[in-house]
Amino acid sequence: MTKSQRLKPVIKVSETREQDAARALAESKRILSERQAKLADLNIYREEYNARFNALGGKAIPAIKVNEFRVFLANLNAAIACQEKMIENSQREFEDKLRIWYQVRGRVKALNGIVERYHQGEMRTENQREQSAEDERACRTNKNGRDT
Repeated sequence: MTKSQRLKPVIKVSETREQDAARALAESKRILSERQAKLADLNIYREEYNARFNALGGKAIPAIKVNEFRVFLANLNAAIACQEKMIENSQREFEDKLRIWYQVRGRVKALNGIVERYHQGEMRTENQREQSAEDERACRTNKNGRDT
């Protein structure tokens, strides 16, 4: 078994790890995107809610309604802050997964490069062996006038 063939199982394991890392990276990106979209929705909802309340500004509003608005807005702001924190955590996780994927991908590329060099060396050795055999046959043919 050649060196390049002996490394094939190692490369297969490395490629599997790379695929796993890529899947984890994609999942992390999906979660980050979902959380960013939810934050955008919350911000839009807060703006719309503020606009509706401000539209009532000139009208007499019972104090209890004003208080309900403030409590609801405080809860909405807390939800936005929580979502922003979740996004920060998701962003860090995504960056970690990206770093891991780059490392694993680098190993796969390095192993493939080694296998390619081994394969090229094996091909050169095989070509030299074939050339030597051809030269030997040609030499015998020239000495005897026929192929032995």
